Amino acid sequence: PNTITATNHPPPAMILHGLSPSERQCVETIVGMGYSYEGVLKAMQRQGQNVEQVLEYLFTHTRLCDRGFDATAVEECLEMYQGSEEK
Repeated sequence: PNTITATNHPPPAMILHGLSPSERQCVETIVGMGYSYEGVLKAMQRQGQNVEQVLEYLFTHTRLCDRGFDATAVEECLEMYQGSEEK
């Protein structure tokens, strides 16, 4: 029998199925810049579908993670402080 293995990265078609055309466009635009579907969708949940705001969030998130901060802690703090990198 065929077994389906679960992955952390569902196929894009499955992820995009539940999105509106404008949300899909936003995701595709940002994923095209090299971000993961998972990361973009998380950012969109927090920032809406404004491409600039989502990119700002992803950029700040990546920069803080690159400095050695825990990704989950970064997400919580960005949410708490409305994306303020200084805080």
